[in-house]
Amino acid sequence: MAGAVIRVIVVDDHPVIGYGLERLLRDAVPEAVIVGTATSVDGALEAIREARPDVVICDLMLGEAPDGLRLLELVRDGPQACPVVIYSAYDIPALVLRAMEGGAAAYLRKSARPAEVAAAVRAAASGKRLFDPDLVRIAHGARPTPSEREREILRLVAAGSSNEETARQMALSPKTIESHLRRMFMRYGVFSRSELIAVAREQGWLLGGGEPV
Repeated sequence: MAGAVIRVIVVDDHPVIGYGLERLLRDAVPEAVIVGTATSVDGALEAIREARPDVVICDLMLGEAPDGLRLLELVRDGPQACPVVIYSAYDIPALVLRAMEGGAAAYLRKSARPAEVAAAVRAAASGKRLFDPDLVRIAHGARPTPSEREREILRLVAAGSSNEETARQMALSPKTIESHLRRMFMRYGVFSRSELIAVAREQGWLLGGGEPV
């Protein structure tokens, strides 16, 4: 689709980074026209409805959560479906895999060269998908196993304990429990406690602690 106008929306919760990406696109993809920007999932959905882009480039992390994956799912299943390129500083295997399985057109590191960004945007606009072979290998790598402390947290959460109850039983602070859970959310590419427990059951990480599976 080189030469044809490519209508692009950029989604990033850091305006400076978003602006830098816009400039990169203008230089690397002359046919790209920025038709909208957003800093949140809701803002992105509104921009997509109004501008009907050919491609959306979205930061994986919007705030402290990988909401780029949530936007990917909503756009994929919504009335204004369009290709989504995930753009991220993270190459955590579970997150890359979720982006690939979720239908992302590409997954770019923020360190990607301009030529790589241009290739991904043009591929997405043409209805194709483009992934760096190194990222594909990362995505299909084995999921790292949680530590014994993390397994205990998972078993207690799976049994219905709140963060406060889990902290009490493990003689830790609720903030420590919250930090462990947040790290596991990121590592395993999930958004909620229920999704994390579903992954733990699937991987057999709850066995040995008396929690029914």
